[in-house]
Amino acid sequence: MHSVMLTLSFVIAYAIIYLIRGGHAGTGEFVWFFTKDASFNLSHLDFILLWAVMIIPLLYFAVKDLKSKPEFLRRNLLVTLPAFYIFALFFVARMREIDKALTVFLILIPLALITILPNHVRQEQAEL
Repeated sequence: MHSVMLTLSFVIAYAIIYLIRGGHAGTGEFVWFFTKDASFNLSHLDFILLWAVMIIPLLYFAVKDLKSKPEFLRRNLLVTLPAFYIFALFFVARMREIDKALTVFLILIPLALITILPNHVRQEQAEL
């Protein structure tokens, strides 16, 4: 329910700002913007090796013992990462420019650290 309300509030705020600024939908620039990066990514697949080297080691530790991880991070890993970062970045960014994807690490690094340093997690659970 919180996700729906957050999405709805974002859409309403975006629509208000869009209308105040006098925007108009469906221009040719809009279509070109979303297709130029996707076609670039499809024609330059060298980004796959870059993403694999940077993300797979973290992803291994992030998904290991996934049920013991905090629910917030688990949901972000399963929903937000694929839908918003990887899929959206494919259309609006050049995937080999990894600086656009640095926010992916905000989800992967804490999940990986919980696996690598489990004593800290056990100590906090014992205090509760």
